Amino acid sequence: MKSRLFMSLLVALFMMGNVFAGTPLEDGLVLKGEFSQIGGRSVKPQLPISANFEGNVLCVDFTSPVGVVNVVIKDATQNVYASSINVTASGQRFAISVEDYEAGTYTIEFRNSNGGYVYGEFTLM
Repeated sequence: MKSRLFMSLLVALFMMGNVFAGTPLEDGLVLKGEFSQIGGRSVKPQLPISANFEGNVLCVDFTSPVGVVNVVIKDATQNVYASSINVTASGQRFAISVEDYEAGTYTIEFRNSNGGYVYGEFTLM
């Protein structure tokens, strides 16, 4: 009887683990890097990108036009997502569903044609 109860508990925990796969551990991403911009500056410019989770959707917001941006999401072994977006206006939003992603740590990278590079990491459980 005890072994049957123990096995039922293990199966329930395994099923719950699969239900939560693709769920982010935190809502916002810390992004690092910079997009190249024309002109001199004496202080580090603010990033024109912010990213946060709304449920299982990663929402990327652009605060200024930065041109064509290549977006890549990688896990430890390979690219799992790649796309391009032409950011022509401030306030533009880009959404990526992570619902079908396996649990683990991912890196997201943004590159623009001016040599800009911004990246961040997120973990799904």
